[in-house]
Amino acid sequence: MRKFKKNNTAIQIFEYFIRTLIENDVVDPSIVFIDGTHLKANANKNKSVNKEVEIAAKRYQKELDEEIDRDRAEHHKKEIKRKKKETHDTKEIKVSTSDPDCGYFHKGEKEKCFAYNVNVGCDRHGYILGMSIDSGNVHDSVAFYHLNLDYAYREQIETMVLDAGYSTAPICHSVHSEGKEIIVPRKRAASKGKGYYKKWQYEYNQEEDIYVCPLGCILRYSTTNKDGRKQYKSNEKQCKSCPHLKKCTQSRNCTKVIERHVWQEDLEESIKLQKSQEGKRIYDQRKQTVEREFGDGKRRHGLDYTLYRGHERVYDHTLLTFTGMNMKKLCTYYKKQKEKYAKKKSFGHQNEEVKRIKGQK
Repeated sequence: MRKFKKNNTAIQIFEYFIRTLIENDVVDPSIVFIDGTHLKANANKNKSVNKEVEIAAKRYQKELDEEIDRDRAEHHKKEIKRKKKETHDTKEIKVSTSDPDCGYFHKGEKEKCFAYNVNVGCDRHGYILGMSIDSGNVHDSVAFYHLNLDYAYREQIETMVLDAGYSTAPICHSVHSEGKEIIVPRKRAASKGKGYYKKWQYEYNQEEDIYVCPLGCILRYSTTNKDGRKQYKSNEKQCKSCPHLKKCTQSRNCTKVIERHVWQEDLEESIKLQKSQEGKRIYDQRKQTVEREFGDGKRRHGLDYTLYRGHERVYDHTLLTFTGMNMKKLCTYYKKQKEKYAKKKSFGHQNEEVKRIKGQK
């Protein structure tokens, strides 16, 4: 690994093999299945320090700011005053002293550990077409923008299939802006408890740009905040006398607020596609493609844990592992094709022998 550290040998090998697969029509990049998994880092979770770091700006921040200004102007609102470029928001994170490039990962009941976040895109045959590696504390919805799917086939991609971790309005908008389709499921919204109204129970009227609550009260547009979310508020006087107030909101001023992203239409279009008959059929293929590749990689190729340290070395090793998995899959494919051809040829000889015997009779 150290011999080829400076000349991107691992990337060149991977790109060459992918180009070869495309030229020979082995892969089908029209539909790409994307998912992420965590690779446990070679770092002791008890050896760490707390560090103050800057919050990185969103990749789509400039486009989002322009959309926010446009939306506020349509509603006759003043332009938002943004912070100067010199000032940055910060947050405190836990950093490993053994491998500073990894991130502290914790999800649900899983063990807390230092890890890397690996995101992968593959075709319907299971060939891995691209990958990215981020710190374990980077969410999938952020890591999606680092995923490299530019290996000579970007224009051939028609549909991207992702799980609920990527189900955000900005991701759907960015994919649609490229002229491609995206299939994502609806993300399960956080519930305040049993008996409360869910967000989907409030019907949105696009023509009038209002929300209607289950009892028929109207929530009208109020403002668009700096995060790109339009806020719709109910009438305080109506809500005070409502018998279902406790099912609707817990605010002191008895006002229900619903937020809607400025790119919400892109997300709803993608969810609608996933619920269609064809969308369900395509989405179910994730189990036979990207999820199977993760399972195979962790069970047979050591992708559940890395012995290397540092982003560059982990990236190169993981990329070479995926290249080997692609080669293995190709060899298996050619072996099956060879057996199929031999069987067909043998069957043809048998038919000719039967015809010859019948002719003699």
